[in-house]
Amino acid sequence: MFCTAVWCTRSEQDFRTTVPLELLGESIKRHGSCASVTVVVLEGVERLSEKYFSLIRETYGFALIDFCQPFERILRQFPRIVAHYSRYERNCFLRWIVFKELFHGARFWHLDADVILHTSLDALAADTAGKTFMLQGCPVFVSIADSTWFDLYEANLRALEADIFGYSATAFEQAETLMQNARR
Repeated sequence: MFCTAVWCTRSEQDFRTTVPLELLGESIKRHGSCASVTVVVLEGVERLSEKYFSLIRETYGFALIDFCQPFERILRQFPRIVAHYSRYERNCFLRWIVFKELFHGARFWHLDADVILHTSLDALAADTAGKTFMLQGCPVFVSIADSTWFDLYEANLRALEADIFGYSATAFEQAETLMQNARR
């Protein structure tokens, strides 16, 4: 299951400019992917028209999940993260809780919505079969073959929620060691 999370904060036109699902869809079509992408809407589904949803479903084969109401519950579970981080940052953190609720136990890949592919989703799935990893940066690509990754992520997110500054300080202290281990 390939997935991405999106949110619309202003208008459909602004959303279509900043979240280029049509470009992602074109790149998927260009490479003849059999796999499709599920788009999970976290906020602002009411700002997006049915005409737009029909376009991305029918033209590009995207499946859509309106997760706005359940996302409000998740926001309430993490009040410190909500208060401390920008909407973008908090949604990037909390989307993994959404994905865990929706897809825990399923083979899962995540693509940021602003990706343009130069290969098929099928080739990406084959190349990453059985692998769990995250390519960090902008954009993010994640492959999760071992769903315990979601449990570990949530445990660490809850630790961040409990003590943002302490957790961040510990992470900063561990960063160099982790980078050295990653180079091995």
